[in-house]
Amino acid sequence: MKLYPLFFASLFLMVSCQDNKELVFENKKFERSSASPCPENECTKAVIDIAVATTPNSVIADSINKTTLNVISHIVSFDEEPNKSTSYDQIITSFVDSYNALKKEYPKESTPWQAEIKGRVEYQSPQVLSMHIEHYTFSGGAHGYQGVRGLNFNPENGHLYTAEELILDQKGLSDLIEQKLRKQLKIPAEKGINSTGLMFEDDLFKLPETFLFFKDEFVAYYNTYEIASYADGPTKLVFTYAEVAPFLRVK
Repeated sequence: MKLYPLFFASLFLMVSCQDNKELVFENKKFERSSASPCPENECTKAVIDIAVATTPNSVIADSINKTTLNVISHIVSFDEEPNKSTSYDQIITSFVDSYNALKKEYPKESTPWQAEIKGRVEYQSPQVLSMHIEHYTFSGGAHGYQGVRGLNFNPENGHLYTAEELILDQKGLSDLIEQKLRKQLKIPAEKGINSTGLMFEDDLFKLPETFLFFKDEFVAYYNTYEIASYADGPTKLVFTYAEVAPFLRVK
């Protein structure tokens, strides 16, 4: 009977060691096009080129992979309630099949669709793993949508950081980013944040939805439509880590 505690302690250490391994990533590509006939280079096409955690027997790697897949499923889907795909093959198949169904019903009005996703791990430390997802989708209309998502994971458990977990001083960081934004876009300090054409709700500054960690810089990224028109495009604000360190919980 005395051997049981030793056995369970050893088992716990074994599992802990497995999840304390350095996370290893490998980029994998998934691609599908609509069936011929279609003009050259004008077929509907879906391509996902994504970093996949390949560390074996790792709950952390599984969590990162599942979260990333779920995010990309929402990006590629054009429905209000995205399908719950369990693989990248399912995501691209659903996209192309939806186009094929539309083309069958409206053969003269079915402009080819496009979905292109590229995801890379841009920064990895004991406290933060930052995956950047660049995406472009077109499923009809005047133009497609291009954007960037930053998935900032806690490498100790594989979960996405919430804003509260990532930011220590939201007001301090907000003031810093607003000052940079005003300087970069030449918005007078004494005037409203929308005075030169931005579209913040109620003319009140807010932090972006996307933060990107790089090796030597921290980026606050406003995607197209977040604070400006499609014609204006995204807004990128670059900081050194020395500038933002006092306001972040992670170091």
